Amino acid sequence: MSQKECPSCALEVAQDADECPYCQYEFPDDPGNISYFIILLMIGLLLLWMLF
Repeated sequence: MSQKECPSCALEVAQDADECPYCQYEFPDDPGNISYFIILLMIGLLLLWMLF
């Protein structure tokens, strides 16, 4: 079983864990989609700024 590190306490937890059993840190559901949204938003705002 693959594991991931808790960013709060550095404990190794199961890859599919929703929360750390030690410090109760809640892992985000899908952090990749949020970063892509922010990048696309920044590009859109830059293009809008360049047009006006």
